[in-house]
Amino acid sequence: MPQRCPLCLGWLWGEVGLCQLCLGGLPAVAQVQPGPAPLEQTWWLGDYEMLEPAVKALKYGSVRTLATPLGRRLGEAVQAQGWRPDLVVPVPLHPARLRDRGFNQAELLARQVAQVLARPLEKPLQRVRETPSQTRLSGQRRIANVQGAFQCSRLLTGAVLLVDDVTTTGATAHACARALLAAGARQVQLAVLCRARP
Repeated sequence: MPQRCPLCLGWLWGEVGLCQLCLGGLPAVAQVQPGPAPLEQTWWLGDYEMLEPAVKALKYGSVRTLATPLGRRLGEAVQAQGWRPDLVVPVPLHPARLRDRGFNQAELLARQVAQVLARPLEKPLQRVRETPSQTRLSGQRRIANVQGAFQCSRLLTGAVLLVDDVTTTGATAHACARALLAAGARQVQLAVLCRARP
């Protein structure tokens, strides 16, 4: 049976995840914002309101096929800016949450990004402390929630592209970046599908 595109609700006839019209409507070049430290830059495709149905379908509806077109477009949009990392790293889930969900949406996206950029995908980051969802927390509580929640399992070198689905305050990405830099990464940049307003 044909599926529906989560953005326009039109029927998919052979397309994977998104219809050609909606896929074509996604930006070809990532928007970019410097920092804030410890991140060098943050790259994103669009605002959360634009991609909310697709993000929710991927993350909570288990529509894993969406990771292919969305991750590839994110990789192409970063590539169009001319930056090439040495390594692509997904934001990890805690093992308990990974068991519950069955997959890590950030890893599915990161695999596509790594393929487009022709860079290795590695998973040196570990979430060592289970934390409540960030969704309903204020900015300061988000920072405290993820403090010390991530560790790196090995030494790193070079530039790392950290990949996630959404960024709001950046608290999770900052905690990951601190762990990556402490393990020896030269710089960390973040690529996400969308930015949400705090």
